[in-house]
Amino acid sequence: PSTPTSPTTSTTPSTPTSSCTDSCTLGTRGCDGDTAWRCVEGASGCAVKASTACPSGTCLTGTCLDSSTSCYGIDDVGVCYNDAVYYCSEQQLYRLDCPQSGRHCGFSTSHSYYDCL
Repeated sequence: PSTPTSPTTSTTPSTPTSSCTDSCTLGTRGCDGDTAWRCVEGASGCAVKASTACPSGTCLTGTCLDSSTSCYGIDDVGVCYNDAVYYCSEQQLYRLDCPQSGRHCGFSTSHSYYDCL
């Protein structure tokens, strides 16, 4: 499968450096529309969002998806996003809405892929 792209990244603190407040939790990732972000330590020492514009215009779980493939770079192991499982099978992208069946999205160690648990 294709690897998600990583275009130029910019880090912009959301608060002044003199007395800053973390704008996110270090290590987290997410999407703001068609922009992927990850939370890193900024120059001020506070946590800030490092943003990456997605060339494909598609962001999922903080990763720019590769629109040149039928599954946007998601493989058969899948990913969790908003408590849904997204996975690829036979070049088709599928989505399982876990809360509909009273379950949550997680990694199944017995099957080695993401599933509704």
